[in-house]
Amino acid sequence: MSKFEIKKIFNQYLKVKCDPCNIANLKNIDLFDSILMGNARTAQFSYLLNLGAVRTKDMRSLAAFNEANIASQINAYKRYEEVEGDKTIYLKSDGEILMPLGDCLKARKSARKFAPIPLDFDSFSTLCKYSFGQSERKEEYGGIEVSCRYHASGGGLYPLQIFLYVNNVSPIENGLYRYQVSSHSIYPVRKDFDVSRFLNNDKSFDLKNFSLLVIYEYDVNKNYLKYGELSLLLTLIEVGIISHNFELCSSALKCGACQIGGFDKHYAENILNIDGLNSHIIFTNICGRRRQ
Repeated sequence: MSKFEIKKIFNQYLKVKCDPCNIANLKNIDLFDSILMGNARTAQFSYLLNLGAVRTKDMRSLAAFNEANIASQINAYKRYEEVEGDKTIYLKSDGEILMPLGDCLKARKSARKFAPIPLDFDSFSTLCKYSFGQSERKEEYGGIEVSCRYHASGGGLYPLQIFLYVNNVSPIENGLYRYQVSSHSIYPVRKDFDVSRFLNNDKSFDLKNFSLLVIYEYDVNKNYLKYGELSLLLTLIEVGIISHNFELCSSALKCGACQIGGFDKHYAENILNIDGLNSHIIFTNICGRRRQ
């Protein structure tokens, strides 16, 4: 049975008897009225109602970050955050997306079932490169050369870290890896990651034949000091952009992919030693060879 009191899932047709705001009438249309009138609170509505709020100190932070050219300085030293050693797997960087954009858009379709065919190393490398990798383009800001990426990011701060659970990619051993954007490589994190538990035992996904699961970690510290309450919105936009890149690239490489919003956030954070305060798991994608 779904735990509605934890998930806070509701709509005007679903009865949620365990919600204290819904005891008297058992009709959620009245619960919506209570929320909109301000008599009941939810995290989602509170966030939306204050979405445009900008504090004076937020504006000062924006100006200070831009004037000090902080993003460019962070970019210049990004590679030194990465681990390069015997366990590092360097991906190929010469792959190309050959399918025209229009055809990618026409071919894009969410997929939950996959063919039992491994994703080859070249396709895996190309998928990573164009979905969340670093492009060849360079820009100069305040005398500092900056490496650009294939996706947009608020202020160029890139608050997302990508983790990849490899399940059926040849010849890479199955396990959880950290993607390292500057060196276009992956570094092993651990092997004992239960994908079924992470996805709440959702039987609709083909967890036997999928090739790749992408897990997005949001590091609040990377953009909150500059953007304040606007930082979460900018990060969610960035996740959407990367996810769309991932979907289109998957289509071009004859794969199917799907976006997943329902997952065990706390399980993933415990496995990755993420504190759940400064850093959070906020989204995931799954991908595999497309069924014919």
